[in-house]
Amino acid sequence: MRMGLQHEGWSKEYFYQPTFLYESLWNLTGFLIINAIYKKKKFDGQIVLMYLTWYGFGRMLIEGLRTDSLYVGPFRISQLIGFLCFAAGLGALIFFGIRAKKAALVATADGTLTESSFSALAEDMTADNEKTNESEDNGNDSQTD
Repeated sequence: MRMGLQHEGWSKEYFYQPTFLYESLWNLTGFLIINAIYKKKKFDGQIVLMYLTWYGFGRMLIEGLRTDSLYVGPFRISQLIGFLCFAAGLGALIFFGIRAKKAALVATADGTLTESSFSALAEDMTADNEKTNESEDNGNDSQTD
């Protein structure tokens, strides 16, 4: 979908892409997809990384259609940043996804812990550690008086 512009005194019509429209539609689509996946997330930070990956890929594609880009050598800065966001987000999604899967497999290896009970166990251990630290702090305070 190209839009033509012609001003008085111009000999021909110039065509431009409505990149703001493309970017808005791309981001709306990304929001709908990520929102649908939200309840099935596997690790903390997954949604942010998915957005970074989605936005970076779209930015990389859409910036190729612009005519007013800033260049450094043969590369458009915005496309380069979009690619870096895409690559970093995808790499982090893969890394943390594998890590979360391994943690879930370790928790269920003996058949006694499920993923939800593993999370509950971790919370209980954290609470126990906090209680232990509080009792140690209280013991140290009474010894110094």
